[in-house]
Amino acid sequence: MPTSLVASALGGITIGLLYAYLLKRQTKSLFEGLSGQPGGGNKMTAILKHLFFLMSRFIIIIGLILALKFTGYVDLQVCCIFVVCGFLMSLFIYTKRML
Repeated sequence: MPTSLVASALGGITIGLLYAYLLKRQTKSLFEGLSGQPGGGNKMTAILKHLFFLMSRFIIIIGLILALKFTGYVDLQVCCIFVVCGFLMSLFIYTKRML
């Protein structure tokens, strides 16, 4: 198995898990703010936090993928496939824990 395939797979799965974690935090923050829980703040703050998490999530993920691409060890197509696999795997585990 070539080294670039292993590096692409590990990098992609790690980024996919990070993406799912940031999405979970973003959703939790939005629900807390909009439901009016004591620690959530007001609705405007919740919307601004949501937009901040949304922008930062995409900037972080795109930055990590491009950084891996420019190292030369990672194949971009394989890495993106494993990003999706890592994201789906994380959502599956999270959903399974909720049941």
